[in-house]
Amino acid sequence: MSASKNLDEVSDRVVHWLQESGLSVSFTQNVPDYFNITVSPPPQIPGPVLNVARPKADSPFYVIGMGVTIHPEHSSKLASAAKPEREGFLYTLKYEYLRMQVEFAFVPPQAEIPQHIQLLKPLFIDGLTQNALYETYIRVRNAGLYTIWSMMEKFGAVDQRRGLSSIV
Repeated sequence: MSASKNLDEVSDRVVHWLQESGLSVSFTQNVPDYFNITVSPPPQIPGPVLNVARPKADSPFYVIGMGVTIHPEHSSKLASAAKPEREGFLYTLKYEYLRMQVEFAFVPPQAEIPQHIQLLKPLFIDGLTQNALYETYIRVRNAGLYTIWSMMEKFGAVDQRRGLSSIV
């Protein structure tokens, strides 16, 4: 896979390790990063999509990330909740991300109701092993699943034909 992208040895190893773990890997198109791949479970297994990126060739780290877009029905229910209940729910998410040691950003940043939640975890090259890569991937994935399942538990399941709190 990497021969067409002319990758450095470490990035080539990242691709190989993820594929060796049974994950599907494809190069993300039209991004400014030196290295950016989309990683997902095999086609027969549904699950979230994450990105692994290295901003520049000389960056000392990779970033494993997952975005969760809040479904309009969940967003509407969050907006209609009493302010203390809404804030309590969002703080519970934030505290759980801290406990999981995952960086997060609510988008838009100062909005009372986020439209999107970005979850990230950097992984520095000097500590990069196959195990560290996979553990970081799982940590970010689990934070994303926690977000989706928390929304569904709090505000109910949504019509999947019209979209779900989803992974971007």
